[in-house]
Amino acid sequence: MNLIGNAIKFTHAGEIIISAAVIGTPLSTVEGDRGKGLIQISITDSGIGIPKEKQARIFESFEQADGSTAREYGGTGLGLSVTQKLVELHQGTIVLESSEGQGSTFHFTLPVIEGKVLEDQDQASVSRTGGQLHLLEVTQANEDDAELKNQENRNQERKIQESGAQKTVLVVDDEPVNVQLLKNQLSMQNYEVLTASNGFQALEILKSRLPDLILLDLMMPRMSGYEVCQKLRENFDMNTLPIIMLTAKNQVEDMIEGFGAGANDYMVKPFHKDELLARVQTHLKIKEAIQAIKEAERLQVEIKERQKRAEAQEQHKKEFEHKNLQLELANVELEATLNQLQNTQEMLIESEKMASLGNLVAGVAHEVNTPLGIGITGASHGLELLRTLKKQHEASKMSQKSFEEYLKQGEEVGVLVVSTLLKAGKQIQSFKQVAVDQTNYDQLKFNLKKSLEDIFNSLHYMLKKCNPEIIIRCDESIELDSYPGAFSQIITNFVANSLLHGFEGRDTGTITIEIIPEEEEVVVKYSDDGVGIPKENLKKIFDPFFTTKRAMGGTGLGMHIVFNLVHHQLGGTLDCESTTGKGATFTVRLPMSL
Repeated sequence: MNLIGNAIKFTHAGEIIISAAVIGTPLSTVEGDRGKGLIQISITDSGIGIPKEKQARIFESFEQADGSTAREYGGTGLGLSVTQKLVELHQGTIVLESSEGQGSTFHFTLPVIEGKVLEDQDQASVSRTGGQLHLLEVTQANEDDAELKNQENRNQERKIQESGAQKTVLVVDDEPVNVQLLKNQLSMQNYEVLTASNGFQALEILKSRLPDLILLDLMMPRMSGYEVCQKLRENFDMNTLPIIMLTAKNQVEDMIEGFGAGANDYMVKPFHKDELLARVQTHLKIKEAIQAIKEAERLQVEIKERQKRAEAQEQHKKEFEHKNLQLELANVELEATLNQLQNTQEMLIESEKMASLGNLVAGVAHEVNTPLGIGITGASHGLELLRTLKKQHEASKMSQKSFEEYLKQGEEVGVLVVSTLLKAGKQIQSFKQVAVDQTNYDQLKFNLKKSLEDIFNSLHYMLKKCNPEIIIRCDESIELDSYPGAFSQIITNFVANSLLHGFEGRDTGTITIEIIPEEEEVVVKYSDDGVGIPKENLKKIFDPFFTTKRAMGGTGLGMHIVFNLVHHQLGGTLDCESTTGKGATFTVRLPMSL
């Protein structure tokens, strides 16, 4: 087996021939075998051959043609030494014929047992062509061997999985006999066994599968066990992947180098199988114990983290409940404050309406006072004329001329008194209508043009400040079924805004109101040619309490009241457009009927 194994190992391509023949004379003289028949067995290969200077020492222990640790073909250097001793124990001899690069032939002889000499036909059956039996033709030995190993590992893995094995051991050795022996021993103990014939194959296996333990031969082809161990330790520590080195190298320095490379244990061949199994089991138990400790530590850390999270959650819960209580109290306070603000706002709006009505009353009183004064003066003058005429009549001194003079002056006084009283009455009537409209909260149908004329008549006193031109463009037939009081308040506030802001510092201006009917709604466009509204204020003019005339008594509620009346009471929309220096235009869209 050793000779055939070497022939396969050292032959990349070509053939290996095994032949046997009976010879009459031994190859060398051994006491007691002269005259006996011998059988000579020859193993011939077409491999790499053995250099001539190495052939003399090839049968010595631990000797190989390539003696380096990471030699290309591996092996321990004991195979030929053991083979020689076995042949000699059988009173035979072994010799070598080899040429480097052309192959090798090993001849060994064994004595034939007396009475069992082979017949010619028996020899012919052993060697069919010239006494030679062609055993194997090699083409791609390394690749085929690797594929066979991989297939064997897959089959073994499937069998082990089916049997319920729990632990996996990877055996790495370039000697098939050693691999099979270890595999048999481990499988009997219910281990799953994976095998690799060299370090490269072992590293490839670990890319897809992590075994529980590795049995690693030290002297292998191309990559030594030391190098394999060092590469494994780059990714796996000693607790994650235990490695036991198996080797015939028994020197202390070899053992030190093995432990230095990262091995967990070091066993010298030959060893007893029970010792091997005991060490495998021990290292697996150590690994399990360390993993259990790590798992316990991990669980302790996790438990502490969970406790911390639970405590943090409990703390957060308490903080949340406390903040929630604070928010509830704050909401109660805010709601109370909001109600108070709403009540205050309503009171301010109502106060603004009353103030507007009060201003209207004061203005009308001022406007009515003049014609009434003129009327009183005229009436007094007429009375005085009448008394004078009476005295003349009683004294019989009335002349035709004085009577005619009295009639003339009396008529003039009467005309003056009547005209001034009519003017006052008209103003009072307009005021009455506007006042009724502004205080009337009922919905009714009213004429827009008539309402606008009454509004501007009632605002005559306000308009006298700058005496603007009033332009009303409205068809006399347009009517609204809405709230006249709200409409009157809107126009009044627009006019007040123009007088306070648009025409400030001016003694003239133009106010234009245009009424445009559109299907089911009417568009009211109120425009002035005042100073306009700055762009930054356009978005704020309808906000409550926004005013640029706070020092002059502005409350900032006028446009806010307009906004609420248009949107909420009249169900319309309100927009404002303005360019600084060119006036402002307010567009109100109202439904014809609510």
